[in-house]
Amino acid sequence: MIRKSSSLVTVTGSLINTPFSSHLASSSDGTSTTDCNSLLESLVETLALHHGFHVLRYNSRGAGRSSGSTSFTGFPEVEDLKDVVQFSVQRIGNVKEVVLIGYSNGSLPVSMHPVLPEPIRTSHVLLSYPLGPRGFLTLFNTRTYQNKLDDLLRDPRAHVLVIYGNADTFTGVESYDQWTDRLKAVAKSSETRDDGSEAVPGEAGLLGDRLVVKRIEGGTHFWTGNAHRDLVRTLHDFLEKR
Repeated sequence: MIRKSSSLVTVTGSLINTPFSSHLASSSDGTSTTDCNSLLESLVETLALHHGFHVLRYNSRGAGRSSGSTSFTGFPEVEDLKDVVQFSVQRIGNVKEVVLIGYSNGSLPVSMHPVLPEPIRTSHVLLSYPLGPRGFLTLFNTRTYQNKLDDLLRDPRAHVLVIYGNADTFTGVESYDQWTDRLKAVAKSSETRDDGSEAVPGEAGLLGDRLVVKRIEGGTHFWTGNAHRDLVRTLHDFLEKR
C-alpha cells in the first residue's frame, strides 16, 4: 500500500514475490472490471514462473480498493505509477530490471513513464493501447501523451512492445497500423551514432531492440481464445530476448 501524503491518495495492489529475483514487473489496467483483471492475472505465470519476476499489480486511483477519484487528464495516474515503481524498487532492493505493463487505459500512464536510470533495464509493454478514445480519456491531451511516447522511443535505452488486435472494439485496425508505422519511423529516425552517421543492424538500441510491434489476428480488446494464447506467447518471446 502506498499513501501519497500530498494528495491523500492510497494506491492498493498485490506483490507476488519470487525468491532470489532481481526483476520487477508492474502492471495496471486502470480499471477494476472482470475482463481486465482476468487478462492481467493470466500473465502472472509467464512473468513470475517462467521469467522469475516479482509481479506487482495495482488498481489506479478510484478503482478497486484504491482511494481518490479518476482524473480527467490521467496526469495524476502517471505520478502514481512513478511512486509505485519507486516504492517497489526500494522495497525489493537490488533490482536489475523493471517491466511496466499497461493494458487498455492502463497503457497511457505506462507510455508516459521514463526509462529508469542505469543500471536498471526498463521495458514497456503496451497492450490494447486506447488510441481511438485517447482524446476523451485524457481531456484531449493527445499531443502530450504522443510526444512523451515519441521521446521514449528516441531513448536508446528503451525496450517497448506494442500489442494490438485486428478486431479491437475501440480502435480500428487501420488506425492502429498507421499509428504503429509512425512509431517505427520515430524510433528509426533516432538510429544514429554519436558522430551523426547512420547506425547499422545489430548495434544496440536499434529498431528491433527498441520497438517491437505485434498485430494479432482475431484479437479483440478483451483477448479471448487463440488470440489470448498468441498474446501470452508474444510477451514470452519479448522477455526471452531481453
